[in-house]
Amino acid sequence: MSRNDDFNLIDLTENLEKSTEELIREVKTESRAGKSEINTDMYQGSRSRQLNTDMYQGSQSRQLNTDMYGGSRELNTDMYENRERHSERYDNVEQELHREGSSRNQGEIQRVNKNEGLPQRKRQPVTNKKQQQEDRETGRQKYQQEERRKNPRKSTGDDEMSDRGKGKRRSSKAGRKLKRRIIKILLVIAILFGLVYGAVYAMVGKVEYETMETDYVRPDDVETVSGVKNILLIGTDARSSDEDGRSDSMIVLSINTKKNRIVMTSILRDSYVEIPGHGSNRINAAYSYGQEDLLIQTIEQNFKIPIDSYVKVDFFSFIDIVDAVGGVEIDVSEEEKEWVNAYLNETNELLGAEFGDGYLTSAGTQTLTGKQALSYARIRYIGTDFQRTERQREIITAVLNKAKTMGPTAITKLMNSVLPNVKTNMKHSELTLLAMKSILYMGYDMQQIHLPADGTWENATISGMSVLQLDFEANIAAFKEAVYGDGVKESEE
Repeated sequence: MSRNDDFNLIDLTENLEKSTEELIREVKTESRAGKSEINTDMYQGSRSRQLNTDMYQGSQSRQLNTDMYGGSRELNTDMYENRERHSERYDNVEQELHREGSSRNQGEIQRVNKNEGLPQRKRQPVTNKKQQQEDRETGRQKYQQEERRKNPRKSTGDDEMSDRGKGKRRSSKAGRKLKRRIIKILLVIAILFGLVYGAVYAMVGKVEYETMETDYVRPDDVETVSGVKNILLIGTDARSSDEDGRSDSMIVLSINTKKNRIVMTSILRDSYVEIPGHGSNRINAAYSYGQEDLLIQTIEQNFKIPIDSYVKVDFFSFIDIVDAVGGVEIDVSEEEKEWVNAYLNETNELLGAEFGDGYLTSAGTQTLTGKQALSYARIRYIGTDFQRTERQREIITAVLNKAKTMGPTAITKLMNSVLPNVKTNMKHSELTLLAMKSILYMGYDMQQIHLPADGTWENATISGMSVLQLDFEANIAAFKEAVYGDGVKESEE
């Protein structure tokens, strides 16, 4: 081998040595950078686990080992070949390479392969699901606290969820408080209702309850209407509690809860009708033949009005009702004044009062007492029976209007005065509910009509009796329109 070849080989060896040193430095740099990055990511948490997984899988490590070992073998082969030709100098290169290169590189590789210097994954003890959830929650809270400490102005999604959770808890707590408050209010209302119901029930217990013993079956053409209750008010001319008397007045009180309307329908006692089992006669004869039962049957079959119940009062009950509301204001004509005083003579005798007690001294608008109002309602010699029933309805309307302005104490006094002299087929529970609902009924529209209606009758004399002969179809239609339909027109009232 020539000298030039030796120098070329020396140059090649020096270049190879430089390349090897650069390779060693790059390997060191990459190894340290990789180790620093791995450690940093490991302490940060999530990336560390991913890198450990990749390291355990060995893809990056095997590639690094392959490159390192491949480079080392090629370097060793060349150096051993050069050492045979340049033993002394090449030995120094070989020793230096082994000291500073191969040994360190292989040490780094061995540490990477054996995961030396890296935090090892600890084997987690087996715990139940509840403990795992608690651990995760504790870790999440610690992480949030650390994030808030680092970034106090930053709001995380978990904070928002926590705020929403707190809002839900506050809303739930407020809802529970509201629910408890509503329950308390309902309990108070129930207790008050029970007390009022008990008090009213005790008062209506003074009413004389009568049963209707009859085999009567309502005809199919007498139709009931939902939301409408028809109560027959019967005023008798009985002078004592032991006397049945005659039906001096008949008024159907219709309460329509759907229309918020109360209609008073007077049935004239001279109306010529068919009385079941007794032929044709004046309608007031039905009461004389069979009391309330037969009177109700007669009204239903002739006028097709379904009667739900009845209330019966006599002279004395009428007087007590008017006196209980403090009298009624009525415009009395001069002619009516004379007849009021005439009827007062009989009334004073029945009551044991002095002759002439309560006489009216003048005509005009004035407040009538109970016995004066009774005498006014009984007048039958002025005008026709139409005017007489109109006077009766006028007094009842005045009593209801006075009752609207009365307080609970006055109403209680009214009921205590009136009810003992009232007879009805309504049970005490039904009458109690009706009395309690009367507060609502006070606000209803009050209307009144009479049967026969105008233009639906004519005077007649039958069997020596002066009667009213009716067009029943027209009167049935008039009643249905007033009670179930649009009500009474102003010209008809």
